[in-house]
Amino acid sequence: MKIHEFDTGKGIYRFELNEMKTDFHAHPVFEIMLSKNGGIDLETKNSKFSNVSLAIVAPNQPHKVEYKKSSVLILMVECNTAYLQKLLSKFNIELSDGIYTDNQASDKTAFVDKIINAIYNSNVTTAADERIQKSLDYLNSASSDYKALMQNLKLITHLSDSRLSHLFKKETGTSIKKYFVWSKLKRAFEKVVRGEKNMFEASIEHGFYDQAHLSKAFKQMFGIAPSDVYNSRMLQV
Repeated sequence: MKIHEFDTGKGIYRFELNEMKTDFHAHPVFEIMLSKNGGIDLETKNSKFSNVSLAIVAPNQPHKVEYKKSSVLILMVECNTAYLQKLLSKFNIELSDGIYTDNQASDKTAFVDKIINAIYNSNVTTAADERIQKSLDYLNSASSDYKALMQNLKLITHLSDSRLSHLFKKETGTSIKKYFVWSKLKRAFEKVVRGEKNMFEASIEHGFYDQAHLSKAFKQMFGIAPSDVYNSRMLQV
């Protein structure tokens, strides 16, 4: 794995892989996959897409991915989902059931670079509702259990459980509970990327009970075991 960017503050993660095979999984971020050579096989609960050069997956969309000996650039973005979909529509990209694919063999690198630059130059990673942004800021620093977390979020936002949950999912495309797991995973992995901790130490620090708890959460989010990533060659660029 070659890591180009891992910014938990911005909510933007960019890396490159040459081989991947996952089980079904879903995560609370938009994912853009670009194959520089070869193709990507992508499967959802309802559809299969073979040998695609470009794939975009909406948050919380169950999918699995496979590619071999193919350099694939992956961009993950935490975002205001409605805003990002509006931005993508400017590039004539419309998601169907949370998925967009392009099978054209022509080089898509310049096209994807334009999308990435548009994301960087927009406020797509900021929630439209100030209360949800406050919730995100808190979630990205919290280490309490879920029950205490919800109590604190209600105090911060002055919203009821149901109203907060509804607004949060509307803006981010995922539930508070799932985003909280994502937040703990990304903060743990950031420690690994920086060489401060190994994956197990970092996960315990960020609220996972043991190796089994970490592995279950990681596999639900990424479709692979944490050891598949941790044992791969990582390079920070």
